[in-house]
Amino acid sequence: MAIGKKQIIILGGIIVFILLIVIIFSSGSKPPPPPKLTLIIWGVEPKTNFEPLIQAYKNIRQNVEVKYEEINPLNYNQKILDALASGQGPDIFMIRSKDLILNISKIYPIPQTQFTLAQLRNLFPQVIEDDFVYQNNIYALPLYIDTLALFYNQDYFSRSQIVFPPKTWDEFQETALKLKVLDSEGKIVQAGASIGFSEKNISHATDILKLLMKQAGIKIIDEYGQFNFGVKSNGPDVLNFYTSFANARNSNYVWPKDFPNSLDAFSSGKTAMLFAYQSDISIIKNKNPYLNFKIAPVPQLKDSKIYYAYADYWGLTVSRQSKNPTWAWDFIINITTNESLAKSYMDLTQKPPALKSLISKTLNDANLGVFSSQSLIARSWQEVNSAKINEILNNIIEGVIFGKFKSQYAMQFAEEQANQIIRNY
Repeated sequence: MAIGKKQIIILGGIIVFILLIVIIFSSGSKPPPPPKLTLIIWGVEPKTNFEPLIQAYKNIRQNVEVKYEEINPLNYNQKILDALASGQGPDIFMIRSKDLILNISKIYPIPQTQFTLAQLRNLFPQVIEDDFVYQNNIYALPLYIDTLALFYNQDYFSRSQIVFPPKTWDEFQETALKLKVLDSEGKIVQAGASIGFSEKNISHATDILKLLMKQAGIKIIDEYGQFNFGVKSNGPDVLNFYTSFANARNSNYVWPKDFPNSLDAFSSGKTAMLFAYQSDISIIKNKNPYLNFKIAPVPQLKDSKIYYAYADYWGLTVSRQSKNPTWAWDFIINITTNESLAKSYMDLTQKPPALKSLISKTLNDANLGVFSSQSLIARSWQEVNSAKINEILNNIIEGVIFGKFKSQYAMQFAEEQANQIIRNY
């Protein structure tokens, strides 16, 4: 059948229309190229720790330039505060696990469209939620988790025929006394353990006390968001137990108040046991590369069915002032939740991992095993201002040691002072 001129025109029109539709949809299917941008990171770690992570991220996000600046941890919080006050702060900064509430007004939380609480719980141990989640919002993600562990001098253990490190606090008491060495005048020349005094000569003194409180069932922060140091229960007993090791009048006395700093004392062989973090290993080895020491989990209460460890670490968060908060969180989520990237960081820094998948693979690791296993039982709470809380606890430790007041009054005073910080916040 012959096609008429009119039909040809109609057919041609249909073809042109279809071609226009194809052109329109094909051109519209291509998303616009992502914007070029720069993310600034401030952190307390060496730049070399982050360079591989930054490069790996740039390989998948070629539009993003990432710059890292190392900040001295001694004045870190103040520098962040000053920079944000002047509008010159970074997009991403590091936050200590105990300082979320102190910094929460500065932070842009993770949008739930990017990362959810369910994902956090699936990927990380409970302690991350304890520290970095507030009112169901996630405020930071970590690359590692460090926990307080028991370091011990293997040569001193062998010399005293002590085969295993203490697993309970009862065993710790016995071991510390056995390892104490006196001179001819009855003065301690080798401490059995570094415990009992304030941070004037014991690194992490308040962390040890908080660990004991938590293991003893003290809430520390109750369901009303108030500090609860167990004043009417066993809080005073915990304080008495802790200070007994530095109290010359007590049978547990193993640590002199005039000894050097605990890390120095352990490194030089003046103390047999020390409570320290994985991050302290390099300090000890730098002071004494030939020291023969090993690491064990922190002691637990005898017959306790629940074990607790104490964590102290840093996470990455996004500034509320960032002009690119979604991209900033994209960077953090990529480097902290990608197992390959997190492993590269772990291998480079030798820091204990934060991802459950890496924790499971390092439980039997000679260097990381103790810290990895403890990250699973670490529990935490959000302190409004950890520096001020530590100052309060140091003061009551010294007050009890020097006989200024009894432990009952000391714990009550500490609780009142801590809650005053909350009221003033």
